[in-house]
Amino acid sequence: MNIAVDSNIVFLKKTLEFDFNVISFDGGELNSDFLIENKIEILFVRSTTDCNETLLNNTKVKFVGTATAGIDNLDLDYLESNNIKWTNAAGSNSISVAEFVTLSIQSWLIVNLFDITNMKIGIIGFGNIGKKVGKIFEKYSKSILVSDPFVKDVSIKNTQIRNLEEVLSESDIITFHVPLIKNGNHPTFNILGSHNIDLVKKTTLIVNTSRGGVIDENSLLQNISSKNLIFDVWENEPNIDTEFASKLFLSTPHIAGHSFEGKLRGTLMMIEQLENYLGVNIDKSEIMKEMNKSTKKELSKLSFFELYDRLKNNLQLSETNNQFKRILENFDSGKFNNLRKNYPKHNETLSENSF
Repeated sequence: MNIAVDSNIVFLKKTLEFDFNVISFDGGELNSDFLIENKIEILFVRSTTDCNETLLNNTKVKFVGTATAGIDNLDLDYLESNNIKWTNAAGSNSISVAEFVTLSIQSWLIVNLFDITNMKIGIIGFGNIGKKVGKIFEKYSKSILVSDPFVKDVSIKNTQIRNLEEVLSESDIITFHVPLIKNGNHPTFNILGSHNIDLVKKTTLIVNTSRGGVIDENSLLQNISSKNLIFDVWENEPNIDTEFASKLFLSTPHIAGHSFEGKLRGTLMMIEQLENYLGVNIDKSEIMKEMNKSTKKELSKLSFFELYDRLKNNLQLSETNNQFKRILENFDSGKFNNLRKNYPKHNETLSENSF
């Protein structure tokens, strides 16, 4: 059994090579010739690799796993029509992204001397990440508005389900947590754009950690101050609009979900799906040891500023923003990818029991 693994998927090659022939590759550089020459049957990727006919045609690949929550890099129609099983790591990095969003919002509040208790927080998309963001801010905000066509009820206090237009028009802070979907009954491509940007107050903070393309970047600056924008994801990554990115309050190179534990959960999910596919047991003990090394804090025991201090020391958000904006001055896509790859290792702050 020949398996190809993106070198950025932590502990996966190390875990699998006891039982399989495992070959690693650098994300974004994989091609069909590599898969054919190495007779790859199992493929594990991250979001930088598009798994479609161009990559997979005439290969032996019958199983594709993306160690990320998003699946917009997978051509599901092609995979399913060619009997190629696919899987992703939904929810693996949800704590990581929720912590990133929390620190981003806290940083904006503190710089502007705003009181969170007087603000309405809008959450677009209430899945694994959106629920965690809501759980964190129910401690500090008196009003949370949620828009999600698949959610009919919420258990978080001070939270109301509203339609998209109401959340856009009433919220003082809006954070997006939807997948990128271009077709179907509930598309999210440009869910915020020229057709509805006028609904948003000019003073509203907008945070996007979901996917580039969910928000129409060109429409934003016509209505919202750049100092009220926080983006971690971009249209056309890694070939991003550097002029747009350079203006924002916080700009980072798609690293919100890059906590060490988030990566480990993604690896565990890939292994568990491979076990199910092959009908085998794989030793995961080393990964579990790594998962349990770092002590986490209970959200209920942290005040707003205690949480801020812990997240600030952990995430190095300001430093990453500054580093990213420096490379925008003389930008190329390789620098974007290198920043992602070399983002400092950090552990999550909050325990899973917090949610």
